[in-house]
Amino acid sequence: MNHKTTVIFDMDGVIFDSETMYMNELMAFYKKYDIDLLLDEYKQVICVDNRKFRDIVYGWWNEKTSREEFNDLLTKYYASLKRDYQAILNPYIFSLLDYLKLHNYKIALASSSSQQLIHYALTTSKSCSIYR
Repeated sequence: MNHKTTVIFDMDGVIFDSETMYMNELMAFYKKYDIDLLLDEYKQVICVDNRKFRDIVYGWWNEKTSREEFNDLLTKYYASLKRDYQAILNPYIFSLLDYLKLHNYKIALASSSSQQLIHYALTTSKSCSIYR
């Protein structure tokens, strides 16, 4: 029997309960431009990579501007947000990680988010040390 020695955690949805936060941010962006979408439409972007995300959300834009202008607007919008990752940190993650470390498991992090966002989330939530 093979004993597993490594556990890989996905950042969004496992370490952080971030999907709701991301969806609310996206809803606020579209409301700002008077575009109303259904919750089921927003659910289309859960767990997709950045390229697919940008394709989907530009489709909702109805070509109000060029894709380049839209991407600039969305990028500036996201850059203006101050996310509180500490508030959405899974409360059981530290006890689970302590257990895994105690039993000599290797711990890894997977995410489709940018390196910059990963670093920000881990450092502002004070959970960065769990991956060192």
